[in-house]
Amino acid sequence: MKKNIAFFLFCISINVALVAQFSVDSLTQELTQLCNTTKVPGFAVAIVNTEGVVYQNAFGYSDIQLQSPYQTTTIQNIGSTSKTFIGVAIMKAVEQGKLSLDTPINDILPFKVIHPKYPNTPITVKHLATHTSGIHDTNRFFTTDYIAEAVTRKNLKGAGVINRIHFKKMSKNKKILLGEYLKEYLSEDGVYYKKKNFKAKPGTTYNYTNAGAGLGAYVLEVATGQSFEEYTQEHIFDPLNMTETGWHFGDVDMNKHATLYTPKKVTVVPRYSLNTYPDGGLLTNIEDLSRYAIEILKSRSTDGNIVTQESATIMSANYITEVSNADENQGYGIFWDVAKSGAFGHSGSDPGANSFLYLFPEENIGILFIVNMSLDDNKKTIPIFQELWRVLRQYSKTISKEKK
Repeated sequence: MKKNIAFFLFCISINVALVAQFSVDSLTQELTQLCNTTKVPGFAVAIVNTEGVVYQNAFGYSDIQLQSPYQTTTIQNIGSTSKTFIGVAIMKAVEQGKLSLDTPINDILPFKVIHPKYPNTPITVKHLATHTSGIHDTNRFFTTDYIAEAVTRKNLKGAGVINRIHFKKMSKNKKILLGEYLKEYLSEDGVYYKKKNFKAKPGTTYNYTNAGAGLGAYVLEVATGQSFEEYTQEHIFDPLNMTETGWHFGDVDMNKHATLYTPKKVTVVPRYSLNTYPDGGLLTNIEDLSRYAIEILKSRSTDGNIVTQESATIMSANYITEVSNADENQGYGIFWDVAKSGAFGHSGSDPGANSFLYLFPEENIGILFIVNMSLDDNKKTIPIFQELWRVLRQYSKTISKEKK
């Protein structure tokens, strides 16, 4: 009898494995076809749960000319998905007693940031973290924040008109420290300061701002006495063994870095960096990003290795329900998008780069991908992203259950 039970259980395990393999193979086939029939040069995807990686793969090329395959170890920037690391770092600093979400930023900063229309309304850490500070990204912000290297006529030929203008200006910019740049943009005596760098009264309106996110990272620097890169290295990257991740080109193996492309004529994007690097400059790969996604997903149900369950819950709550332009279907937490369903995450887009990372705590699933093309630069490429997400979402529940 014991032998029969053992044999029955053995057969069940084989059947489950075969079904799971079928789903994995089907997903790989669909993603391969998507890569082969679209303009996307290359991408990497992952499906995770609290137990670990459920599915991870890479498709296409990291460099078209060299025919170098895009791999799960391929490194590139992930755009605004980087902002979630600001959120995690801030919650860690709150746990350490270095600051609170309700702390007015002028209690911390070495220079004053005062809304010109509402000088008596303090901007708090939470205002920065939820994009309700009133700080606004002007066109001048984008043309002074980015630093482009080796811009050539060939690079510009395939870019859109706006990108051509931006890259020409970006090629003349100089790298300056995070705090110095923000002072120039937000302090009254700064060279980039204008009253139009601010909009609504702090705490009243959701207005997505990269400058405000960069300021959130700088507030953390001043409060902790560590640079943002040092703090995230110590409290996020090292504990999670994210050895292929960094904020600057010198922090990662550039031999593994993907070539970035624009959708128009699939043209190479010049290499660039950001003065406000925390808001969109993280360099990583799908393997390291998966470790991060797993950890944050775990932290929603138990104290994690980098933040507590309480911090993760606070971070992924919606804080913009009362603002004037609140959306009942989409909210924002501490540098994390929050959906009505309870899912939370972030997307990222920069020249030649796109990323998505979303976690579904109720389903115990996380889905993420990174692409070496800016999908939203061209209307023809938006459906490609939509299809990529649809395929991953379709298979995520099935594969996750089969892997249990």
